[in-house]
Amino acid sequence: MTEIRGPTFSQAFAQGVDQVGRTASPTLSPTRATGEFSRVLDEALQSSPPVRFSRHAEERIRTRGIQITPHELDRLNQAVRMAEARGAKESLVVSGPLSYVVDVPGRTVVTALYGEQARGHVFTNIDSAVVI
Repeated sequence: MTEIRGPTFSQAFAQGVDQVGRTASPTLSPTRATGEFSRVLDEALQSSPPVRFSRHAEERIRTRGIQITPHELDRLNQAVRMAEARGAKESLVVSGPLSYVVDVPGRTVVTALYGEQARGHVFTNIDSAVVI
């Protein structure tokens, strides 16, 4: 027979159910906890892997003659980090004349449009838009 240690039911009832088996939880000042969380979140977002392009997006970029510079790629990564921080899943990213549809959790550009190609286009199945 296994011996059970701890208060008996009657002892627990006498002490009050909330007090049985509880340990004190550490307390942090709200300012310190918030500052620490923000720092850790910022570091995690900065170390996020760069976006990648689906085959479909690569094909659209090639056939539409879209040139993506290193600066534009940095802006796109920044926009995806912003969308990710807000919990977005599928986001429209507008960066000057360029528009991208991005699968945020997968950090994957699904399609890309340039300038007039986006005019009159209806974007569906997105839950957010980031304009940078």
